[in-house]
Amino acid sequence: MASVTISYLLVPIILLLLIVNVYFRINIVRSYKKLRGNNIEFHPGMVFNPDKAKDFFENNYPELADELISFVGQIRRLILYSFAGLCIIITVFLVVYLNSN
Repeated sequence: MASVTISYLLVPIILLLLIVNVYFRINIVRSYKKLRGNNIEFHPGMVFNPDKAKDFFENNYPELADELISFVGQIRRLILYSFAGLCIIITVFLVVYLNSN
Protein backbone atom coordinates (compact mmCIF):
# COMPACT_ATOMS: atom_id res chain seq x y z
CA MET A 1 0.00 0.00 0.00
CA ALA A 2 2.85 2.39 0.81
CA SER A 3 4.44 1.85 -2.60
CA VAL A 4 1.16 2.81 -4.32
CA THR A 5 1.01 6.05 -2.32
CA ILE A 6 4.62 6.82 -3.15
CA SER A 7 3.93 6.04 -6.82
CA TYR A 8 1.09 8.59 -6.84
CA LEU A 9 3.43 11.17 -5.31
CA LEU A 10 5.91 10.64 -8.11
CA VAL A 11 3.74 12.28 -10.79
CA PRO A 12 3.37 15.63 -8.94
CA ILE A 13 7.08 15.60 -8.07
CA ILE A 14 8.02 15.13 -11.73
CA LEU A 15 5.57 17.86 -12.80
CA LEU A 16 6.95 20.25 -10.20
CA LEU A 17 10.52 19.56 -11.32
CA LEU A 18 9.49 20.08 -14.94
CA ILE A 19 7.89 23.44 -14.13
CA VAL A 20 10.96 24.56 -12.16
CA ASN A 21 13.21 23.44 -15.03
CA VAL A 22 11.17 25.39 -17.62
CA TYR A 23 11.16 28.48 -15.36
CA PHE A 24 14.95 28.45 -15.00
CA ARG A 25 15.48 27.79 -18.70
CA ILE A 26 13.29 30.76 -19.64
CA ASN A 27 15.31 32.99 -17.29
CA ILE A 28 18.60 31.67 -18.67
CA VAL A 29 17.54 32.22 -22.28
CA ARG A 30 16.35 35.74 -21.42
CA SER A 31 19.70 36.55 -19.79
CA TYR A 32 21.59 34.95 -22.66
CA LYS A 33 19.78 37.12 -25.20
CA LYS A 34 20.93 40.22 -23.31
CA LEU A 35 24.55 39.04 -23.26
CA ARG A 36 24.73 37.41 -26.69
CA GLY A 37 25.89 40.44 -28.69
CA ASN A 38 28.87 41.22 -26.45
CA ASN A 39 31.12 38.28 -27.49
CA ILE A 40 31.78 37.19 -23.93
CA GLU A 41 33.88 34.09 -23.39
CA PHE A 42 34.32 32.20 -20.15
CA HIS A 43 35.31 28.69 -19.19
CA PRO A 44 32.58 26.21 -18.18
CA GLY A 45 34.46 25.52 -14.92
CA MET A 46 33.53 29.00 -13.74
CA VAL A 47 29.95 27.86 -13.28
CA PHE A 48 30.98 25.91 -10.19
CA ASN A 49 33.53 28.42 -8.92
CA PRO A 50 31.63 31.67 -8.30
CA ASP A 51 34.59 33.52 -6.77
CA LYS A 52 36.78 32.83 -9.79
CA ALA A 53 33.94 33.83 -12.14
CA LYS A 54 33.31 37.06 -10.23
CA ASP A 55 36.97 38.05 -10.34
CA PHE A 56 37.23 37.18 -14.04
CA PHE A 57 34.10 39.13 -14.99
CA GLU A 58 34.98 42.17 -12.90
CA ASN A 59 38.45 42.33 -14.47
CA ASN A 60 37.50 41.59 -18.09
CA TYR A 61 33.90 42.82 -18.42
CA PRO A 62 33.33 45.40 -15.66
CA GLU A 63 30.26 46.97 -17.31
CA LEU A 64 28.48 43.58 -17.56
CA ALA A 65 29.85 41.92 -14.43
CA ASP A 66 26.58 41.90 -12.48
CA GLU A 67 24.60 40.42 -15.36
CA LEU A 68 27.27 37.79 -16.03
CA ILE A 69 27.47 36.78 -12.38
CA SER A 70 23.68 36.47 -12.33
CA PHE A 71 23.76 34.38 -15.52
CA VAL A 72 26.37 31.99 -14.11
CA GLY A 73 24.36 31.72 -10.88
CA GLN A 74 21.23 30.82 -12.82
CA ILE A 75 23.06 28.08 -14.70
CA ARG A 76 24.53 26.74 -11.44
CA ARG A 77 21.10 26.65 -9.77
CA LEU A 78 19.56 24.89 -12.78
CA ILE A 79 22.24 22.19 -12.67
CA LEU A 80 21.93 21.73 -8.89
CA TYR A 81 18.11 21.57 -8.97
CA SER A 82 18.22 19.11 -11.86
CA PHE A 83 20.65 16.90 -9.95
CA ALA A 84 18.50 17.11 -6.80
CA GLY A 85 15.41 16.22 -8.82
CA LEU A 86 17.15 13.24 -10.35
CA CYS A 87 18.16 12.05 -6.87
CA ILE A 88 14.57 12.41 -5.63
CA ILE A 89 13.17 10.46 -8.57
CA ILE A 90 15.74 7.69 -8.21
CA THR A 91 15.07 7.47 -4.47
CA VAL A 92 11.32 7.19 -5.00
CA PHE A 93 11.77 4.52 -7.67
CA LEU A 94 14.11 2.55 -5.39
CA VAL A 95 11.67 2.76 -2.47
CA VAL A 96 8.82 1.56 -4.66
CA TYR A 97 10.93 -1.21 -6.18
CA LEU A 98 12.31 -2.46 -2.86
CA ASN A 99 8.89 -2.38 -1.18
CA SER A 100 7.30 -4.35 -4.03
CA ASN A 101 9.58 -7.37 -3.52
